[in-house]
Amino acid sequence: SELNMMLYNGNWYRSWFTYLGGPYSQSGEYFFRVRESDGYKSPKFETDPRWYDAQPIVICKADSSPPTTTTTVPPQCSINEDCSEGMFCLYPEGACEEPGSCEEIPVELPTLWEPVCGCDEQDYANAYIAYSYGVSIAYSGSCSSVIELSSINAVPGNGQVVIKWTTESEMDNAGFNILRAEGDGEFKMINNGFISAKGSPSDGAYYEFIDHDVQNRKEYRYKLMDVDLNGTMTTHGPVSATPRLLYGVVQ
Repeated sequence: SELNMMLYNGNWYRSWFTYLGGPYSQSGEYFFRVRESDGYKSPKFETDPRWYDAQPIVICKADSSPPTTTTTVPPQCSINEDCSEGMFCLYPEGACEEPGSCEEIPVELPTLWEPVCGCDEQDYANAYIAYSYGVSIAYSGSCSSVIELSSINAVPGNGQVVIKWTTESEMDNAGFNILRAEGDGEFKMINNGFISAKGSPSDGAYYEFIDHDVQNRKEYRYKLMDVDLNGTMTTHGPVSATPRLLYGVVQ
């Protein structure tokens, strides 16, 4: 509540008073008495409702209405230089063009491996790392893939999941890794040894990987990662499977 004017010694004084808690934070009426502070000419007020015998100068009713909230809309931008220090121009994913919005550059960067291709046509381990360089996302995955993938499937069984994939062609492909996540969890590599490439630029190949470290009736998601001879990595998927005791009957 706000006390705008008080009468003191025949003169009006402008003053404000805000309830900060205690017995006066509730809705109700209270008497105010003005007295001079020691060494100061400015008035001072007190709010003791027991002063029923005091002549009321101002009666103030506490405001019981809920506080209002405002929504801040990030300013629009065309390039990073349009934003304040510590911010960058973030475009909608896949757009890589204006208009964008000024967003804070992330400081704490997760270590998860979810490669993305930035709008600068460079590969990043995940979107947050791209944002830390002030780069928006063009699309998920590497900017260039060394293989042409024709199919990838996760086939559930009793206490296992078989990941099967087929390539149409492989250009400078070194091999593959398998990433797995439990439910909505983080993807982690699960193959102990690197899965070497078997295809060529003119011929593809068939691959499979058996995941025995699973529990029945629990959902798992898988991603296939190809690695080229320069170390560039590209992920494909995800595909999901739920192993069950009665595989082929209940899925």
